[in-house]
Amino acid sequence: MNKRLLGFVAVSIGCCAMVSAQEWKSIGSGVYYEDLMTALDPTIEPGQHWAVDIEESTAVSGLYRFIPYHQYSPIAEYLGGADATYMVVHAENPDKVWIEDFEPYPEYEIYSFSQMCAESGWDTSTAYKYGTLADGVISFPDRSIATVDIMSGDQQWINAATNGLFKIILPGSGEVKDDYSLYLSYGWCGSDNHVPVLYKAGGDVASVKYLLKKGLVEVTDEYVSQVASDGLTAAGGEIVAAPASRGVHTLVVATLDASGAPRDKKTAYVYGSDDEEGQWESLGMTWYNESFVAGYYEDIPELELNVEIQKHKSIAGFFRLVNPYASHPWNTAVTHAGHAHYIYIHAEDPAHVYIENSPIGTDFGFGEGRVTSTVANLLDSGWTLDEIKDAGAEFGTLVDGTIEFRNWGLWYGERDYFDGGWTSTGEHFRVKIPAGGLSGIISPSDDGAAAGIPAEYYNLQGVRLPSRPASGIYVEKRGDKVSKVSAR
Repeated sequence: MNKRLLGFVAVSIGCCAMVSAQEWKSIGSGVYYEDLMTALDPTIEPGQHWAVDIEESTAVSGLYRFIPYHQYSPIAEYLGGADATYMVVHAENPDKVWIEDFEPYPEYEIYSFSQMCAESGWDTSTAYKYGTLADGVISFPDRSIATVDIMSGDQQWINAATNGLFKIILPGSGEVKDDYSLYLSYGWCGSDNHVPVLYKAGGDVASVKYLLKKGLVEVTDEYVSQVASDGLTAAGGEIVAAPASRGVHTLVVATLDASGAPRDKKTAYVYGSDDEEGQWESLGMTWYNESFVAGYYEDIPELELNVEIQKHKSIAGFFRLVNPYASHPWNTAVTHAGHAHYIYIHAEDPAHVYIENSPIGTDFGFGEGRVTSTVANLLDSGWTLDEIKDAGAEFGTLVDGTIEFRNWGLWYGERDYFDGGWTSTGEHFRVKIPAGGLSGIISPSDDGAAAGIPAEYYNLQGVRLPSRPASGIYVEKRGDKVSKVSAR
């Protein structure tokens, strides 16, 4: 199948020309059935449907438009933001319905959908597929829409609407039945440790309940039933989450029907934030090689940032970087009353260094940023540190006063990009620890071998090795002494 430009101009060519400018009037609320995005992201369930406001041209009967991915659509929630792109539907001929090329979320430069018909610029080698309008329902046959596979090397056209579920119900012909839907809008943290979570519930929802729990909770059907029976009742379209301690918390919100049974659920991850005054001591300024954001955005380079570093007064080897991105030239700083933002670094065991799951006060264009490590996510999910070590997870190291993550194991996410999901990054994370912060971590003596203390060996990613390597660079840990060794 091939697409070519047919040279449409602004003037009308019969009923088939794209309309460059129209006056529109609202005709009410219809229902949109999704079957486009699934072609590019199989995690998006086909056949989801929701209410949309539909407009009709005042000049051309049967010419409609609407915004499918508005603020309260499941797609907007999944992608972390609403889209304002109209889908324009030509139903002037009920037996030959087609949509104009549809490119939602233009800032992402990912999504482009085109109906395979002459009006959209497809040549005669293509088997044209039109929709139909009958009894107020516009239906499209399966594989009638094409999209560009951006993941392929040559970015070929592929089929969308492959499930035959793409349709639009016009106002007066049907509505969303049993609307127990739920939409959430929130940030990672909030001022004075209060995180506002805005919600919008469907018209048939009898009540909304929620539970907030420390860590990463597996949201099973049983847990949702617990939310329905034991959760707090929300009201007024806002839940104010108040985490009781530092770190990630899982907020599960459920809509209930009149019988009290859960019908829909959504999960929000919010963070307890506390400056913990009196527990930390400043070590002054240090240099931090930034690679979280640099590994996330192709056009942002790694930078050396001069940041304040603090050590915990009672936990040797526990550090934090204070507002680490405040001076980053590409960052729009996110601030909250009552707390700063930090990167927490656990280097109590210099051969097994990890970073906590925490928001970091950044906004590079897609909402608040957060960082974590594989180790932290496993700890937040209930694993023990020994279990994580045995599983071979990637750790960083503290060697010769420098903390490094030289390979994988770190993650970064932004709230308004794919619902804040994680992307593996941070490959060149590096922080220099001032001399005053090393006390109690690494012994100044080098007599571990003489004292008969057995050695442990690790690669530069913190994975324990079965024996001393014959060659290459590795980390040797003997008691409290950790050193980097180059063997030839």
